[in-house]
Amino acid sequence: MRESSVSYEFEMNLVGFCGLYCRECDYYKNIFGNKAKDLLAEIEKSKWIKTVWKSLDAPFDADRFIEALKWVASSSGCLGCIAGAGWPDCPIRKCAKARDVRGCFDCEDYPCDIISVEQAASQRELIEQIKARGLRGYIRARRGETRID
Repeated sequence: MRESSVSYEFEMNLVGFCGLYCRECDYYKNIFGNKAKDLLAEIEKSKWIKTVWKSLDAPFDADRFIEALKWVASSSGCLGCIAGAGWPDCPIRKCAKARDVRGCFDCEDYPCDIISVEQAASQRELIEQIKARGLRGYIRARRGETRID
């Protein structure tokens, strides 16, 4: 494992209210935006796309598809819910803010009805890891590192 001088304060902001570590999230990594850019580049190379599209009997035309791809490609990714991005109506986010806790892992009422309804078992496992290791230990483990300054 590699040592790192990653800032703990910065990394702490990449752990969502629900325990999800943003660096592992497809939206944070902008996977979809990057794939859409790649697909648009391939479409640009293909001069036949609109002709072929018409024969596909698709429920929408090629121009609308390309327009949607451009919209997805324009995404710059998510900065995480702690930074104010993410789903604004997330019930876990709303609950944590209302209770003035850092996340489910700091809440004395965890687990609760919100967690049982909204959280998948894998995310409950993340919360349990934070509770067991502490936020710093959790981040270290997620990054596969032995030290965070």
